[in-house]
Amino acid sequence: MSLYMKVGKVLSPQGIRGELFLFVFSGDAFWLDEIDHIVLSKTDSDEPIEMPGSRYQIQSYRPHKKEGKQGYVVSLADVDSRDLAEELSKTFAYVSEKYMSSSDTSGEELILRELLQYKVIDKILGDVGVVVGFSGTQMQDLIEVEYMGNQYYIPFVDQLVPEIDHERKVIHTELPKGLVPEGK
Repeated sequence: MSLYMKVGKVLSPQGIRGELFLFVFSGDAFWLDEIDHIVLSKTDSDEPIEMPGSRYQIQSYRPHKKEGKQGYVVSLADVDSRDLAEELSKTFAYVSEKYMSSSDTSGEELILRELLQYKVIDKILGDVGVVVGFSGTQMQDLIEVEYMGNQYYIPFVDQLVPEIDHERKVIHTELPKGLVPEGK
């Protein structure tokens, strides 16, 4: 049984050939290169759920900005007209949880969403925020941190994140100068 995590929302059709504008909540869809399908559903759940809707194979995608929102124009198998794309408008996009994992500093497999709302404590700076999301590439995961209304990213690598205390929900860091926004 695979669980699916909500990663974005189809905001609108794009053009007349059935393409869709997919807004990705984290701003980066590092998982698009790895997945073989996406699930679209009217169900809005912040918790991982079993197959929330219909599966669609992604044929192609490209970055696109629309109405000030950075997202992706996606082409799905069997969605080849604007009418079909209209039907999928305003649905939520889900991806299998297995694509949202990383190896923590001990080498164990870790589901990134488990780190949401963990406090980030730096060795020198002290409290530098709370984990609010994730981004990255195939080469490296990034932890999105919010501190005093500002958001920034921490590369999820052993040198910068030497310890994660799951019991206390704290990520211990050793951040280089300049990574945390001014004001800290």
